[in-house]
Amino acid sequence: MKGKVLILGANGFLGRYVARWLSSRRYPLRLFDLAFRRQLAFDCHSGVETVEGNFMNPADVARALEGVNMVLHFISTTVPASSINNLMAEVETNVTSSAKLLDLMAEMGIRFIGFPSSGGTVYGAGNDDHREEDNLRPSCPYGLGKAVIEELIRFYRDYRGIRYQVWRISNAYGDTTRLHRMQGVIDAFLQKVSAGERLSLWGDGSAVRDFIFIEDLTAAIGAMIESGVEDEVVNIGSGVGSSICQVLQVIRAVVGRDVTIDTAKDYPGVPRAVLNIDKIRRLTGWTPSYSLEAGIAEAWRKLRTDAVYP
Repeated sequence: MKGKVLILGANGFLGRYVARWLSSRRYPLRLFDLAFRRQLAFDCHSGVETVEGNFMNPADVARALEGVNMVLHFISTTVPASSINNLMAEVETNVTSSAKLLDLMAEMGIRFIGFPSSGGTVYGAGNDDHREEDNLRPSCPYGLGKAVIEELIRFYRDYRGIRYQVWRISNAYGDTTRLHRMQGVIDAFLQKVSAGERLSLWGDGSAVRDFIFIEDLTAAIGAMIESGVEDEVVNIGSGVGSSICQVLQVIRAVVGRDVTIDTAKDYPGVPRAVLNIDKIRRLTGWTPSYSLEAGIAEAWRKLRTDAVYP
């Protein structure tokens, strides 16, 4: 699959890490985002370009697409919490703009897209670990938007010849570059602990999630890209469920002190969302390297040594 890669949303959390991973392997890159005001989180080699533009503006997107072979689409204007009561914003921004992107790719002869879907929200509630063949029952407009974009991608594969990889990602953490308020419970907790603030806990802490450290997530996406597989949907997570109460216990152990917790409100998400990751292991040989304890310890170390907030 090597050739020039366009990373949409390259200044975001996951986009930056994937860009760094590909840059270290000398992929020619074009990075697209609204602005690159702060230094990128990796050393650019000579094959890296940056293009500033608005994803909602097809002319900007068309300019970014010129001469690329592969598109990695990391742009999202919403997060699960912000989407709860605003379905139309999800459709009008993420879904519509992604459809326009696919149309431009087809017109310009670009035949591959990688897309990060949401393993935490597209499946809905379930007692068993979610597999890729499970029916989708999105638990919020954000998840619904991701599921619709997945269907758009499959439609463009069948009718316009665009090949794809869809990565259904669990709850990623390890971002020290921006303040977390509405997404990323582990990073939000660690930032509040670092600042000496009280933690706000939604619900009773029994909700179970599949947390994956950013280094593992980046390696998994890299392994998928390097594998060259096409027209596949894979779960990417740790494959292990941990409750929010368990996360808090690990944080207390890592930081070496107790934390003060306030109960904010009822938790709006599903009680349990854990991913089965057998498929990506089979396709690529990738497997997670970080336990929850090791990942939180490394996230805490990074936060204390090199955090940079916008």
